[in-house]
Amino acid sequence: MSEYLAAQDNLPQIERSDWINVKTGVTPAAVGDGVADDTAAIQAALNELMKSPNAPRPIHLPPGEYRITKSLVGTKIQGASIFGHGRATRIVWDGPVGGRMFHSNGFSRSSYYGLTWDGRGKAAVGFDHDSKTYYETRVRHQYCAFYNFTESGIRVGHKQKVASAEMMYYDNYFENCERGISTLQFNDYDNAARELPESREVQ
Repeated sequence: MSEYLAAQDNLPQIERSDWINVKTGVTPAAVGDGVADDTAAIQAALNELMKSPNAPRPIHLPPGEYRITKSLVGTKIQGASIFGHGRATRIVWDGPVGGRMFHSNGFSRSSYYGLTWDGRGKAAVGFDHDSKTYYETRVRHQYCAFYNFTESGIRVGHKQKVASAEMMYYDNYFENCERGISTLQFNDYDNAARELPESREVQ
């Protein structure tokens, strides 16, 4: 069995009453069958966060394969979380070649837990910290997996106007990516990664 929780079949989650479920809590609702275009549904959940950027609700992506055709964007949000179920929550790219799946545009004091991003060999970047608005700090990517990106699974600092710093990468998994994590600006400092020792396995 893989030692990485990000690569487990289904990380358990207990949905809370204030979570925004992308299949039941937004319009249009996400389908998560890998066929329907779920871009608008996931973006609708992000838009709900942007309505109350300093008191955001967590977003929940239940198990499913969420096909997206253009970049998801989170702008000027403080203290949000997005929860998935590891490999059971898969976001797949069906947009233009060279695109990015998520644009973090001032998404600060945030966490991303148990999400699988698949660029399918077409997307350049999975998660792009490229802020034009807020300073991004205390960001945590945990138990996330990144597959098949032609440039980077996570990219920090590309054409940014405001720094992204004090970021933690905790037990993430990268496969078939040109680079796992790219940090491109000198002032995007205090980034830390935590990996499990080779001998440890999750039972």
